[in-house]
Amino acid sequence: MHFITGILVLSKASKIDLEERIRLTKDLLVQRIPRSQIIKSLEEKYGIKQRQAENYISKVYKEWADQTNQSKHIRRFEQRESLLHLYQAAKEEKKFSTCLQIEKLLARVDGTFYTPDEKQSEPWRLIIKDYTSKNTE
Repeated sequence: MHFITGILVLSKASKIDLEERIRLTKDLLVQRIPRSQIIKSLEEKYGIKQRQAENYISKVYKEWADQTNQSKHIRRFEQRESLLHLYQAAKEEKKFSTCLQIEKLLARVDGTFYTPDEKQSEPWRLIIKDYTSKNTE
């Protein structure tokens, strides 16, 4: 409580305190404890408001999303480099069918070609079937 005004003033958490709170929030989320219980636990332990506890939870989820996104790009890059190495080896040995297969895999890794779901491609199958039946008659 502030001495002069008599208003309760919450001091800002230090960087170390903040890291501890985030770590505890991560631990509770990993244990699959319900969000409402995590919020109550953080409120009781640190004397914070519900909104601040929700901010900690959001911060953890954002951190996890960033890590996942980075690791996806790293895995994609490593896979692409591996395929390029295999492509060069197959080309030197004049295994052109293998080169073609590797090029298809590279296109998939790079996202060059879109492969629709079967449900999405059904109308196209009907159009192709209709077109081929007209041309064969």
